[in-house]
Amino acid sequence: MKDDNSLNKEEKSPVEKEEKNSKPVLSEAMEVSSGDKRKNTIIELIVAFVIACIMFVAVALIETYSLGIEWKFYEQRMRLLCDSFFVSGVMGVLSWLLMLISNEGGFDIFVYGFKKYFVWTFTSKKHAKEAVPQTFYDYTMEKKGKKHHSFFPSLIVFSVFLLISFVFLILAQ
Repeated sequence: MKDDNSLNKEEKSPVEKEEKNSKPVLSEAMEVSSGDKRKNTIIELIVAFVIACIMFVAVALIETYSLGIEWKFYEQRMRLLCDSFFVSGVMGVLSWLLMLISNEGGFDIFVYGFKKYFVWTFTSKKHAKEAVPQTFYDYTMEKKGKKHHSFFPSLIVFSVFLLISFVFLILAQ
């Protein structure tokens, strides 16, 4: 006859069996998501770099044609590069800050209010209850369940543009 301890070791509860079976599935899902996460990070870096370059070129062209900068003088070229990198970097960091505030729920009350108003104004009463949650609390709980994006790759790119602008500022003096 077996003692109680040996029975407990051999027989496991259904919850323990389920936990044991679910562990490999979770690790496989994590491996897939880490590959996707790396891919998304690279895409975000590329998109942020392209946006920063477009802003850089736009500022450089505006400054060149509005001020009539001649490329003969070293100081003017350094100033143009410094201004272009600085403006694109600052605009990018500020847009990142707005996206961060938005992800944290800083504008949720405005979004909820506008959705509620437009649904109430432009849809029938029958569909209005389905379109927007009844209370702001329900809306925020529903939004918390959705996945938020990390915009830190764009912050890195725009911060590099700011650092480059400071290098050109030092070179211009």
